Amino acid sequence: ADQGNSVAELMYGRILYNGYGVPTNKPEASRYFKNAADKGSIVAMNNYGNMLNYGYGISINKKEAAKYYKMAADLGNCASMNNYGSILEEGTPSDQKEAAKYYKMSADKGNVFAMNHYGNMLEEGIGTNVDKKEAAKYYKMAADKGNVSAMSSYGKLLEELPDATDEIKEEAARYVKLAADKGSVNDKFNYGIMLEEGEGVHEDKLEAFKYYK
Repeated sequence: ADQGNSVAELMYGRILYNGYGVPTNKPEASRYFKNAADKGSIVAMNNYGNMLNYGYGISINKKEAAKYYKMAADLGNCASMNNYGSILEEGTPSDQKEAAKYYKMSADKGNVFAMNHYGNMLEEGIGTNVDKKEAAKYYKMAADKGNVSAMSSYGKLLEELPDATDEIKEEAARYVKLAADKGSVNDKFNYGIMLEEGEGVHEDKLEAFKYYK
């Protein structure tokens, strides 16, 4: 690493960051990640971006984090696309349209968090046109990969459709229950209502009380 090998710099940075066999040293890890990133290591770009974004061992610097995330994102790193989208969405000033673009890129490469973020933007019309059908598609993709927030959002979106069929209501109840059973407090309450009123499920007041409790 000290002779400039970018792979070794990345690996040594990980060792220092995680304290594998040596004392944890995040400031020093950041130096090695930056060296590797500046030599073209895509993983190191994302790692260094994370350290800058969240202040892991170094001062927070969102502008510099965005620079490294974008470098990695534009070289195809899925996680960095999502991370860069997040900085664009939350930044001052924000760029919602560009955020949506990077979330979609990341989602289409399989990033679960980006699927959920992009679904939300489509549902609310943030940075893109409102498209509830497409939002449902991305929410479901993330939900089926275990994302609890997406389970909740997908179920809620289906439940609120004005022309929801019995089949759609059943699908909504199934995903709300999944989120509830994974610990989502709001969804425990919502699924309780569904059980009490027989919305998408057989009416079962005793089971409803269990979820309310």
